[in-house]
Amino acid sequence: MSGLIIRLLLMICVERPIPKGTVKGDPFCFDKDIKFFNDRGTATSFADFYKEGHFIFEAKQGGTHNKGTARRGTKNYDLAMEGAFYQARKYAHSPFLPNKPPFVITCDIDSHFELWMSFSGNYGGYGASEVIELDRLLDEKIFDHFVAIFSDPQSLNPENYRARVTREVARTLAKLAKWLEEQGKEPQEVANFLMHSTACNLEVSIKKRQVDHSMR
Repeated sequence: MSGLIIRLLLMICVERPIPKGTVKGDPFCFDKDIKFFNDRGTATSFADFYKEGHFIFEAKQGGTHNKGTARRGTKNYDLAMEGAFYQARKYAHSPFLPNKPPFVITCDIDSHFELWMSFSGNYGGYGASEVIELDRLLDEKIFDHFVAIFSDPQSLNPENYRARVTREVARTLAKLAKWLEEQGKEPQEVANFLMHSTACNLEVSIKKRQVDHSMR
């Protein structure tokens, strides 16, 4: 599994993980220790790959014959991939982690990735995943998406995007209002125009989001 990840990191030009035990708390490593409370106190499991504030990653190896986790396209394979998600989600909710990572990622090595994004820790169920085949990493948009996951996941936070767009729109509308007033337009006329423009922009934004969602 680590070989695949190293190749991926090299391809998207982001830093490699730090050897486990090198840095206190292992914020970016393979085989991350994940602690939990249980009836006897605490127990420790191991996440395949982890980066603090970024993701929890679990990998499986599907196959076409009787090798790997299970044969792709079979019920056992589906159950194994679903189990990988619930395992990773459990790790993400460990009270011993400093925060819940915004991404839960599972992977069938040599086949595809499955992504769940949540900046609130509510990743949803297994069916909420975004499936990305390995060859789709050649797509510039998908490539940039992975770069952001590994280097700047907050840039993908919808709340940050909405806040940034809102500020930009507000600045633009303020400049437009000032210009219209300088042209001798009445305040009420300016206000009506700006309200109409805002409504049109909102409608376009909603339609674009619907189109983007349908293309996933």
